[in-house]
Amino acid sequence: MTLETLRGRTVLVAFLDSRCRTICPIEGHQLARVEQLVPAAQRLQLVIVSIDPAGDTPQSAARFARIHHLAPGWRWLFGTTSQLRPVWKAFGIQVRFTETDVIHTSAIYLIDKAGYVRAGYLMPLFPRVVAADAETLATA
Repeated sequence: MTLETLRGRTVLVAFLDSRCRTICPIEGHQLARVEQLVPAAQRLQLVIVSIDPAGDTPQSAARFARIHHLAPGWRWLFGTTSQLRPVWKAFGIQVRFTETDVIHTSAIYLIDKAGYVRAGYLMPLFPRVVAADAETLATA
């Protein structure tokens, strides 16, 4: 999958660990709130990039999405560390593996219909702000 395949849609890109017990669950709830606030006519494409290649699986991602009430249609991108590292780098996401956790930058990005990054947000997110920006991009 590439951003080119999503041209014509407003895309929200996040970087998460589906098994995280600290900040990712909070971010998951905030992403769901953004999705709820954006009208159906301007529906976002949520793309989540794994930051835990060894631990994230389709099953753990589906569980995370269900628990945090992500809207249907989300995509969770998996790969090896060497496959994902260039994506992390392109978005300025730092990832550090420890014995017990994956520490990473918590950021999301809004990408417009033409494929340009138009906004970036750090935690804590303000869902109303992100949703308003997404609506602006979707109707532009």
